[in-house]
Amino acid sequence: MIRNQFKEIVENRGFDQAILKLQEERNDIVNYEELKDIAIHEIANDYISVAADILDCMDTNDDWYRYDMTLGLANSPVPLFDIEDVEKYIGFDEEE
Repeated sequence: MIRNQFKEIVENRGFDQAILKLQEERNDIVNYEELKDIAIHEIANDYISVAADILDCMDTNDDWYRYDMTLGLANSPVPLFDIEDVEKYIGFDEEE
């Protein structure tokens, strides 16, 4: 998705709808419930350090996060509040 497409969806349908669309294209955007499930899964598999890191980041109870599950402790979840966070932590393709 390019920046202008994302901004257009935000303007017309809101940030949550734009994030849902972006989530279809990427595997590193999760919502609060999905992130909580990941933490539970890590606990069940005795990866307590990874779960603790996830839970520490979830303390703010935000709706959306950027989290690459393949990186483990090398990557902590980052809350996504608005388009500026998306631009800062995710970036966009310049052209399709």
